[in-house]
Amino acid sequence: MLARLEYTGVQRGAPTVHTLTRPHGVAAWFPYTVARVRTGLHEGVLLGAPSEPTLGWCLDMADAHGGDLFKLTRLAPDGLRGRDPADARSTGRWIVARRSKTLGEALPLAGSFEDMVARLGRHTRRNIRRSRRQAAAAGLRFEVGTKAAPASLRALARKTEPTPNSRRLLARLEAYAEATGRPFRTVVRAPDGRIVSYLCGFFGEAATAYLLFQLNDSAWNELGPSLLHRSYLMEWLIETGCEELVFVHGCSGILSHACTQTMLDEFWVMRRTLSAYLRTGAIAALRPNSSLGRLARLALGDAFGTLARYGRAVLAV
Repeated sequence: MLARLEYTGVQRGAPTVHTLTRPHGVAAWFPYTVARVRTGLHEGVLLGAPSEPTLGWCLDMADAHGGDLFKLTRLAPDGLRGRDPADARSTGRWIVARRSKTLGEALPLAGSFEDMVARLGRHTRRNIRRSRRQAAAAGLRFEVGTKAAPASLRALARKTEPTPNSRRLLARLEAYAEATGRPFRTVVRAPDGRIVSYLCGFFGEAATAYLLFQLNDSAWNELGPSLLHRSYLMEWLIETGCEELVFVHGCSGILSHACTQTMLDEFWVMRRTLSAYLRTGAIAALRPNSSLGRLARLALGDAFGTLARYGRAVLAV
């Protein structure tokens, strides 16, 4: 979770990740920015004992920081896993909204590539074999340790679907991988030298590899460059003795079914201030279907419910 938070901070251009240590755990967070402008929202994770009351932990961290708007994530306690709770509650000066979601991010790797493919679903196996046959017929080759030139990365990013990546973001992610001390980069290249797909990540501890980002040339979409490249990556990682591939921020596509599912609790912690209400409302309106937007709507629902109850009480008097 901390690696995911650091990666998110890199994406948002946050200069540093702050930490707060308590006997029951550690909180880490960074200021959320848009176009390098601070929004007043802080995004963080709670790395504490599952038995610790989360509400108190959230408010302890928020009070210690002095901010008024936080989005916090923690592993759901075992007793809540498999459920999908979503609620909000008021407590003194704060409103705390909570929702849970399932994230597939860790892919256990088998002892051989053949065993790994056998673990996957029939549809996934068929797609991998088909794309690798087509890649061999087209003369595509897999390369390890190739760092693409910035100009090539920018050109490839513009062709990546559905969301292109900015030059600034790519530079930050490449620098983050380099700063780990154990980066890896792999490329699927066409016979004429053009890059079809590019992957960047790093090796962590305990035979674990972290995949930071992937860029694919949409001109090769019929071949399925994302799954093709990930199949080559899995094969190479298994050969190096790696036992787990972690997709930072979760795995999308058909490989997600083979990932270990993790239940997360997300919290929206909002101080009862006008600025916090306004910022929460803006996020709910501008990003309604995002994780942030859903939490913001939950928090606002509780706030409006409190106002309605107060209004009824005044009218009753």
